[in-house]
Amino acid sequence: MGTGRVRLREVIARVQGAGVVPGDRFRSAAEWEELVLRAFPERVAARTGGAWERIEPYRQEITAGLETNTVTTVWQRLNRPGCCRDSG
Repeated sequence: MGTGRVRLREVIARVQGAGVVPGDRFRSAAEWEELVLRAFPERVAARTGGAWERIEPYRQEITAGLETNTVTTVWQRLNRPGCCRDSG
């Protein structure tokens, strides 16, 4: 796994502090998302790099595009010159 014992203990302690214990109940994806945000806010914020905030204005266009196209096609259309993307 590439993680030392000390780091693993820290992670387990944070997860247990957020409310997860061995043998706990099933959690939905939304519950896991909330739990991860609570237990590791600095890692989640660093990982996204503000991506959610940057793509939010295009949510409707992305959602509509994904109904009939692949993710790659939607991305290409959003990134073509003169489309939705900021020039800088």
